[in-house]
Amino acid sequence: MKLLICCFLLITSTLAALSPEQEKKLDKISDECKSESQISTETINKVRETQKFEDIPTTRKHIFCILKKTGVVSESGDINIDTIKTKLKKVDASDETLNAVEQQCAIKKQTPEATAFELTKCIYSKQANFSPAD
Repeated sequence: MKLLICCFLLITSTLAALSPEQEKKLDKISDECKSESQISTETINKVRETQKFEDIPTTRKHIFCILKKTGVVSESGDINIDTIKTKLKKVDASDETLNAVEQQCAIKKQTPEATAFELTKCIYSKQANFSPAD
């Protein structure tokens, strides 16, 4: 598997739950975002191994890029809760999880990057096998 999986999607257990098609899509998107975010392979690997998001500008940019490309957030950082719910349903999230994500995670922050970063951390705390790849 490529080392360039986005930090938003780097949680090892999440990758194990993804279909080969989803992994391929994530690899492609992450590759595109890596050049934009300038995130290091070391940072990506660290997130994969520790399952912790490092709050640094490159991580925020990378996550934001992934979420924009998958329609989860807009360029201005607006959150598309319908898209999130659709993607959560694909991994069998419960109604309780859907409601928790909407109420607790879908909160716009001061910058689009901060919104994407905090949204990602929150979603994974509720549904660890979430994937923005279809």
